[in-house]
Amino acid sequence: MKPQPIAFRGLGPDALHYEGMLHVPEGAGPFPAAVVCHPHSLYGGSMEVTLVRCMSEALAARGWLALRFNFRGVGRSEGRYGGGEGEMVDVLAALAWLEGQREVVPERLALAGYSFGAWVGLRVAECEPERVKAVVAVAPYLGQMPPGWLADYRRPKCFIHGERDRLVPFQQVRDFVAGLPEPKTFHAISADHFFIGREDEIGRLVADCLAVHV
Repeated sequence: MKPQPIAFRGLGPDALHYEGMLHVPEGAGPFPAAVVCHPHSLYGGSMEVTLVRCMSEALAARGWLALRFNFRGVGRSEGRYGGGEGEMVDVLAALAWLEGQREVVPERLALAGYSFGAWVGLRVAECEPERVKAVVAVAPYLGQMPPGWLADYRRPKCFIHGERDRLVPFQQVRDFVAGLPEPKTFHAISADHFFIGREDEIGRLVADCLAVHV
């Protein structure tokens, strides 16, 4: 099924409007649902990044409703880059929109993100453990976090990282994941940060991770 262009608004009187694409599975709902977060807005990241699209398509193929959307200041989404804090608000707005859809099982929500989007997704998941039942982080950025980040986060978490990643060193991420509590999984991929030519494979792996845990 073709993705459906959507627009949604955040919460509160000063909330922003966002653009997104909704990937709806075949068959009758309601469905589990995931928000898919794109890479850094200031470096070309958007919901149109191939890996983000492939992640969303793979989720829909596995029976998940997937929402990829543009962070603030990207495409037709209002606002401007928010340094990560604003983008957390954006993800919360996307989650709230999904929770209000009749096709969605609100008790089966998850987050998936790539690079900067994975960092934002992990931060939101840590803050919302009752709403977000699992999180998948593909090549996550790990900067600007205090010691002990996610040390008490006990929801299912899946990390996918390239062994040749020069932007976020592979060993740094593997060591970080080793210190986190269960449940967790770590997948090492023979690729760099961009997974060129491996996008469909990574998308299926993301869908597999969520299908197992949510």
